[in-house]
Amino acid sequence: MKRTIALLATVCLLACLAVSSTAYAAEVEVGPIDADASTYETIDTDDYTPQALEADAGSSYSILSLQSTSGSVTYLSISLERMASIEYDRGTNKYNGKSATLEQIRQALDPNQVSLSQFADISVSSGLTASQIDAFIDSTSKGRSGTLHGMGYAFIQAEQRYGVSAAYLVAHAVLESGWGTSNLCKGTYYDGTTVIGRTSKSDGAYYPAGTYYNYFGLGASDDSPFSNGISLAIQNGWNSPEAAILGAAKYISTYYIHRSSYAACTLYNMRWDYERAQDTGDPWHQYATDVQWPESIANLMDSVYAKNNVEPSYAYIIPCYSGSSVPNLNGVAMYRLYNPNGGEHFYTSSVVERSNLVSLGWQQEGIGWIAPNSSSTPVYRLYNPNGGDHHYTLSAEERDGLVALGWRYEGIGWYSDDSKSVPLYRQYNPNATSGSHNFTTSAEERDWLISLGWNDEGIAWYGIS
Repeated sequence: MKRTIALLATVCLLACLAVSSTAYAAEVEVGPIDADASTYETIDTDDYTPQALEADAGSSYSILSLQSTSGSVTYLSISLERMASIEYDRGTNKYNGKSATLEQIRQALDPNQVSLSQFADISVSSGLTASQIDAFIDSTSKGRSGTLHGMGYAFIQAEQRYGVSAAYLVAHAVLESGWGTSNLCKGTYYDGTTVIGRTSKSDGAYYPAGTYYNYFGLGASDDSPFSNGISLAIQNGWNSPEAAILGAAKYISTYYIHRSSYAACTLYNMRWDYERAQDTGDPWHQYATDVQWPESIANLMDSVYAKNNVEPSYAYIIPCYSGSSVPNLNGVAMYRLYNPNGGEHFYTSSVVERSNLVSLGWQQEGIGWIAPNSSSTPVYRLYNPNGGDHHYTLSAEERDGLVALGWRYEGIGWYSDDSKSVPLYRQYNPNATSGSHNFTTSAEERDWLISLGWNDEGIAWYGIS
């Protein structure tokens, strides 16, 4: 039974896949709105039935390996500006539901402007257990009450069988299904007496009666997301939460993560088909239209680890566009966050700490700088339990003075580059009672704050270039 399917997802709770007017005939076309039908995938949906998935139970990906902190850079001949222009001209990119501007596309494409987690290799094992996946799902009331509850074992099975990170899979499922509470995944009963797939080109067929599920929004088109999404689940035999999770994982593994050509094993690459754009000028094989999609899933993927107090050891695969730069993978990425309530900027290398603060309402401001893995010059981190803010200094004398005043010493936050490659400028706000210091690599930001009355306190420490 052949179906022609092309996958698309958005950051809404239901994926928005466009289905052609011939949907669910003997030949079914499921693809993105305005996509060229010639670019659709042709797959055998018999490969995704419970029987086929059960046959996969004895196999596992030999390339599956535990994550380790590492990284690689793919150097491209296409420039960032050219890639953004190609994407803009396609006219399909969205930002908050509206057509994305050229600048919004460019910022979403720039590896220096997005979370490093977008570049995590999701073809490797997450290193998590089923109980840890369950703990993440149960961290919200929706997760506890939805049909994803208790499905940690299914995500681990999918990881082992199809070579796709369970952390990514559960993050994707949570995003698309609203933590397992959307109509598509609540479980819809089909009585077996209604013809499924009837069109002008096909009489359709009857399928076994049962309750069917769809967590990843596959087949859920804009014109009729629920009926089309459930029809696809019925045709694929996804009559249990486990079958729906395994079936979707197999599809994503086959047509994205482990694709025979132009494999896309990072969230960034699933969204931006940069190597095909470089080679052909046509990046058609892209999972989503929303430019924020990879960031949304990356944040949820980080949260899977954060809810279990586990620091992920991602292996990064980062594209470097011609004439551009990327974060230095030989150092430590220092994330910068902002508290809109207290006015404090906070700096950390911890994915867990960053994720937890974002869940509390802090705003992500990207990577502030790259610190060396080690040096002879530590940067000390302190916390004021009365004011609620942090301070960072190279000076042991300043550190000890603050501790004497009641500040809490939290250890070495990171290291300063002994080669003094990239200066971090320090400014002080004499009017603030909390968040009175700012640290930045930007001379422009430094000068702007000084013009507003902040005091220039020189260079605090150095990052690596």
